[in-house]
Amino acid sequence: MNRLAHSARARAGLLRRVRPQDLRIAVLLLAVAVQAGLPALPGGEPQVQAAPAVYLPWQGGLRMFTLQGQNQGTHLSFTSKFAYDFTPDPFKSTPFQVRAAREGRVLKVIQEFGESPDCNPAFNNQTNLVVVDHGDGTSALYLHLARNSVIPTAGAQVRQGDPLAMTAHTGFVCGPAHLHFTLIDSKTWESRDVPFIDPETQKDGGRPKSDKWYISANDGGRSYRVALPFTPRRARPAPVFLPATPQDAGNARAP
Repeated sequence: MNRLAHSARARAGLLRRVRPQDLRIAVLLLAVAVQAGLPALPGGEPQVQAAPAVYLPWQGGLRMFTLQGQNQGTHLSFTSKFAYDFTPDPFKSTPFQVRAAREGRVLKVIQEFGESPDCNPAFNNQTNLVVVDHGDGTSALYLHLARNSVIPTAGAQVRQGDPLAMTAHTGFVCGPAHLHFTLIDSKTWESRDVPFIDPETQKDGGRPKSDKWYISANDGGRSYRVALPFTPRRARPAPVFLPATPQDAGNARAP
């Protein structure tokens, strides 16, 4: 009886030392875990699944401009609400090589269509594309590719960072040629919100914003150096005024 009484007093003392806010936090965490359906470890504790590593879909070290981000403009539909449009030049069509954002198996390839006129919806079904299945219920959709530029064939396995194709003004495109990229549900093709892992995207939560530049870290496990494919037109150097006559050459100065 003495041992039982001592044990009861010890349990009571332990409960008195537990703060009410600690209990509320523990209950809240348990509710979140149950709602999320997290798998349980042998000890009964929920196991947190690591987020997939998705990289910006071009060569590491290169900088691209986000023409359009999530949930805006033409990115409002079931298959494109979490899509992005990337280009190296927001003012003119400049092709660039597309790289695999994640490893996976090439599920679908379409590459027979030539370039299309600007902003013509009649060409919506004439879009060259690649779909890469990641094996976890998600796939990556790469749209607006150049004719006969796709490197892997359907069924091929690609690694993260592998070259896939070149971009071009194919399909229903408004403005400069660009890459339309989104993660999708492999069965329904619903656009999925999966953040990028590249360091430059972390300032925006891994979700590139419209009208902003981002440098890719998609080096396929190799090191890279930052390199710009061209001088952005929004950052042109100040003009240099040439002398009007040879006699003025010695006194000419840039403003």
